Amino acid sequence: WNKQNRFPHHTFFWEGLDGTRVLTHFPPVDTYNAQLEPHEIVGSLDRFREHAWSSASLMPFGHGDGGGGPTREMLEQARRLADVDPRFTLEIGSSDDFFRAVEREVTRGAPVPVWRGELYFETHRGTLTSQLRTKLGNRRCERLLVEAELWAAASEDPDAADGLDDLWREVLTQQFHDILPGSSIAWVHADAEEVFARVGAELDARITALLERALPSGRWLTNSADVPIDGVVVLPDADDMADGQRLADGTVAVQAVVPALGVAPVVASESHDRVVVGESSMANGGLAVRWDALGNLTSLIDIARRREVLPTGASGAVLELAPDHPVEYDAWDLESWTRDLGRPIAGQAGVETVLTVDDGGPLVGRVRAEHRFGPSTATVTYELRAGEPQLFVHVDVDWQHDEHLLSIAFPIDVRAEVAACDVQLGVVNRPTHPSSPWDAAKFEVCAHRFVDLSEPDFGVAVLNDGRYGHCVFGGAVRVSLARAAKYPDPTADHGRHAVTLAVRPHGAGLAEVRAAASRLNGVLRVIDGSGEPRDGPRPLVEVTGAGVEVDAVKWADDRSGDVIVRLHEALGNRVAVAVRARHRIGAAARCDLLESELGGEEVTDGIVALTLRPFQLVTLRLRFADDFDGR
Repeated sequence: WNKQNRFPHHTFFWEGLDGTRVLTHFPPVDTYNAQLEPHEIVGSLDRFREHAWSSASLMPFGHGDGGGGPTREMLEQARRLADVDPRFTLEIGSSDDFFRAVEREVTRGAPVPVWRGELYFETHRGTLTSQLRTKLGNRRCERLLVEAELWAAASEDPDAADGLDDLWREVLTQQFHDILPGSSIAWVHADAEEVFARVGAELDARITALLERALPSGRWLTNSADVPIDGVVVLPDADDMADGQRLADGTVAVQAVVPALGVAPVVASESHDRVVVGESSMANGGLAVRWDALGNLTSLIDIARRREVLPTGASGAVLELAPDHPVEYDAWDLESWTRDLGRPIAGQAGVETVLTVDDGGPLVGRVRAEHRFGPSTATVTYELRAGEPQLFVHVDVDWQHDEHLLSIAFPIDVRAEVAACDVQLGVVNRPTHPSSPWDAAKFEVCAHRFVDLSEPDFGVAVLNDGRYGHCVFGGAVRVSLARAAKYPDPTADHGRHAVTLAVRPHGAGLAEVRAAASRLNGVLRVIDGSGEPRDGPRPLVEVTGAGVEVDAVKWADDRSGDVIVRLHEALGNRVAVAVRARHRIGAAARCDLLESELGGEEVTDGIVALTLRPFQLVTLRLRFADDFDGR
């Protein structure tokens, strides 16, 4: 279904980021709703690209996509066409039957082609942004479920995870076709949003109650991210935080230290940096920022590396508005020319922009630019924190437009052939130029938590806590903030939306960027413990290794008392990893995703040491035993 380029294979091995392969098939009939008509069979034979080595292909038939499946007439048609033509036979079977037939061809030495890397889908790019509340509800609930599993295991209460599987099932149901992509009718998304709100509220309450019981008496900070916090954090109003900076919105900023996957007392520590704010600039020890009367960034300097992030004469964090009229499918598609029609909002006739300095340091500086354009408003708040070499960009939109695309553009003075895009379990490189038809088709790409443009020794990342669609052409990173499709939901995405972005200059490599993205998307809680007074508990699990991401820490599903730790190498490097725990690790085993043991791991002095290949995913089963030396 690619609109620009024809994919060269129908049956092939798809090789993923980590080098593993899966046998893959694209049915040459080019539909999942075949009716078993003779012209479909002939067309499938003519299009099939593997005749040189394979004699089998699939034809999914029936009224699919919720339509009721095969009919008696179709089955009778299949019987009559089974051997009517010497060029083919037609058999009713399962996908398992088909893949077993291809695997037999592979065993006999068939030269199966290999496609390495992304299978970019050259259509339906609008689904990266449509129905934001559904997407953000899914992201929030997934994050809360992983957090709930972590604290359930850390509490050492074997019953604390009861019921989480049911909540997982409710969330995963909303990932069904047309729900999570944002291409369903209004009722479907209203239902999904209700599920996410209910599950999210239940998880929040459950996590808070669990932590209150498990933690000693006193006030605590909990950090669900897999990297430590050592810097300024913003907390709800707290009367006992005399050493913090009270902010205009009623929150308080403090310098805090919290271990990865762990807890720490709420104690404000001293900051060795400060933020200084002027009328049109602010700076800390790492960044210097300037803006103009329209609220656009005019300069962003990495002080330590003496680099200006913005190209000469360019403005950053520019809100752009473009008419968005897909040729075929409204909620599904985004056209290549849509961004070319976009114009900056600020400075246009009829647009009101008001600048306000909300907070003047020393721990946090905030400057707010409010734009009123047509029926919508957008507030962009720049935030700089002491000791933090990144600029937070908070965007709050009251979105009332129809059939428009709202984006925010960050021009970056970095020469990069590719943009590194964070995806599940790794990073995918996308072209920053439309030099070939295959490159040009990637005018809108998916990224989860960051997009990065880098030279060998310097790069700039744009982080987010809740957007997916990005454009990386033209020397800039553009983040798609909102769309307004009219079909199949005529009121799609109207209302308030908020997202936090961040611009982070950095040196060589992406380990620092990944860590910052994990912090931005982690959950920091303030908990009033009610347990017996004692020292705060150590993190249940500690993982060391640059660029290694912890995906889950949880009780084993078999209720054995074992703890599961799932982790992966996230940046494409070969990394030595050490896994330690609050209790001595007596035995460890490597498992599959179903937690079935595949083989033992060596344990030395209570530590599991292993080396991860680029993008390798590993699931470990840990058994604690103070009286067992691990041998």
